[in-house]
Parts: sequence; structure tokens; C-alpha cells
Amino acid sequence: MTEYNEVDRWALSKVNKDTIIYTRANPESFGVKGASSFKAETEIDCPPSVLQIYARDFAKRKLWDEDTDHLHVLLDLPLNTRLIHIKMKP
Repeated sequence: MTEYNEVDRWALSKVNKDTIIYTRANPESFGVKGASSFKAETEIDCPPSVLQIYARDFAKRKLWDEDTDHLHVLLDLPLNTRLIHIKMKP
């Protein structure tokens, strides 16, 4: 199932009912050798104004993602980008 995009180096990892997950290996990312990045795509049936409230406030993630144990922002970057650490429940 793994599809790989040579241009941006993201590999398709998993497809669920509503979500597509991609991974990309980072040989050395923020001093951690062998780290990987993940990105997910999903469609949510709600107005953009409501989605923005939940997506921008990471403290509310547990309200919509029951698998989240805890998370915190490691680094705020330009262009509305954040590096976050998320620990998922086992």
C-alpha cells in the first residue's frame, strides 16, 4: 500500500474511513536521529469558523481526539506553523 512521492518525500502509510496518514523519515530532526514526521488529511463536516477554534487551540485536542494522552507546543515557527509533541494513549 505504500505510495511514495519523490517530490516531497511523503509516503502513504494508512487510509482509514475519514483520514489519510503520510510519513516521512528525517535522518536527523531537531537532534533526534531516526525521527519521522507524520501528516494527516481529513474532511470535517463543520463551518471553518468552528474548525479553526478546535484546530488552533491545542488544549482542546482532547475534546475531539480521544486517543490523545497529552501534548504541548515545542516551538512556534513562522507562517502559522508549530512543532508539537503529542503522546498518544496506548
